[in-house]
Amino acid sequence: MTLIVDIYHGYQSGDQEVAQSYAFPDSVTSDEIARWIYNAEPERVQRLTGDDPFKQVLETVRLARGSDGKGNAMEAAIAYWLTINIRTP
Repeated sequence: MTLIVDIYHGYQSGDQEVAQSYAFPDSVTSDEIARWIYNAEPERVQRLTGDDPFKQVLETVRLARGSDGKGNAMEAAIAYWLTINIRTP
């Protein structure tokens, strides 16, 4: 199975187009997904406040993946300007 990670440049996707999207095997770790987001959106991630922006991204990835690890079409806002959605096709 595949996990699709969509990144939106806003708080909720609504009518927004996906800024970036990437397919991962479902065996990928949350850490790997967070690292991809961190590297794919450096300008937006650097705007995060706090001691460890990567940790904020990682926690949001875990939330978006849900308890089954496969996502549940639930968007999770990392910040007002960065939202992710993790889903299966």
